[in-house]
Amino acid sequence: MFATASILLCAIISLGFGNTYASPYETGRGHRRMEITTLIKPKSPSRLAFRPSLRPDYVPTFEANRHYEDMQERTKCHSPRPVVIEVQKDYSNASIEYLPSCTILHRCDSQSGCCGHGRTCQAQRKELVDLYFYVIPADRTQKHGSDILKLSFTNHSVCACEEDLVPEDIHAANPSTPSNSNDNANETFDDIPDEEFIPEHRCKRCPEPFAERVLKDFQCTCDCFDQDVKCTAIKKGRKRMPQTDVRCVRTGDCGVPQCSTGSFDARKGRCPLLTQRKYRHARQRGHRFDELDKTGHE
Repeated sequence: MFATASILLCAIISLGFGNTYASPYETGRGHRRMEITTLIKPKSPSRLAFRPSLRPDYVPTFEANRHYEDMQERTKCHSPRPVVIEVQKDYSNASIEYLPSCTILHRCDSQSGCCGHGRTCQAQRKELVDLYFYVIPADRTQKHGSDILKLSFTNHSVCACEEDLVPEDIHAANPSTPSNSNDNANETFDDIPDEEFIPEHRCKRCPEPFAERVLKDFQCTCDCFDQDVKCTAIKKGRKRMPQTDVRCVRTGDCGVPQCSTGSFDARKGRCPLLTQRKYRHARQRGHRFDELDKTGHE
């Protein structure tokens, strides 16, 4: 009687709950016990067809929007990109070699960011950086050790989208204007800032053994390498500069070398000696004292 009632109860439960079933299992003493376990029915193909998803004709639009949003951030013109710069192109000197021969600077250009038609990615902020290089003679037969030289470079720090200063094709905007190759010869760009025309390096050739250097204000100077004994002796006035280099300075083809004891005398071809400088200053002070004595007696 009890067994019949149990079977009837299981049948009623099975009919009442479509997603459940009764599973018997053996207990330790051999008694049979019923347990109701919930079933998770798999979804039929008809239900999968009505699952919320993109329609086939919406997929290209979705992918285009996603690509657009991704590229808007990743191609933004803001940060300059690292560029390998060859030192000899900025500081050309065939008699020496720089170590390292290349360095890495940051530049803002068309490959740094995308700005759209009529605008380009340009440097909004620039700064000068000083880098140190080993300098060795190009002629390895010379017995000369390596020196250390400090060079200044222009580095871009912030980029921004700016309007193009000059149209890419002037005649395309006005087809009726006849093309003439001589028209651009007298073209002026008064609206362009002067700093845009400042090249990275435009110094005069320095007389030997002085080397070219560019200061932070883009001024050029001819100075000695560190530990260059011959150049230092000329700079301090202890030796004369070679006559061919003196002639180059006189004609203006070479830059005026730096002297640690005063100004370079192109007529004598040397820097003043320190003793001569002290004697000249002493004479000037004595002359001023004589003038004061004369005015005092009057």
